[in-house]
Amino acid sequence: PASATCLHYKTGDGGRGVSLHLLQYAVPYGYEYVGNTPRLPPTLPLQRAQQACVALLGLGEVGLVLGPAAAAPTTPLVTDMALAVAVPCIPFPCGEIRDTAQLETLLRGALAAGAWLVLEELSRLSSALLASLD
Repeated sequence: PASATCLHYKTGDGGRGVSLHLLQYAVPYGYEYVGNTPRLPPTLPLQRAQQACVALLGLGEVGLVLGPAAAAPTTPLVTDMALAVAVPCIPFPCGEIRDTAQLETLLRGALAAGAWLVLEELSRLSSALLASLD
């Protein structure tokens, strides 16, 4: 059905908890206040990215969104998904990262907060810093 390919919310049994549903996956709603912010207009590439993101979250996996800057608006796409599941999202320009310790601090902080991290302009990182991400 068409509704299976659209994001929708359901409450649990007895009204306990809310989860976001897409395809056969369910992701717990994070209850992070995100304010009244505009959402991206629904497009086919956005819908496909949402499906991939929710599938990864539903499987308990981590996703990495990569692509050329001109191909798709990666930061708005990820922040929109973070709004959908109500988790904090931190966009961070990679041009400001100078060494491995700074990158580790950033990653540990995002993990500790349960936040999603968007590393903007990943191509600006040195090869040594990129290698440390493995």
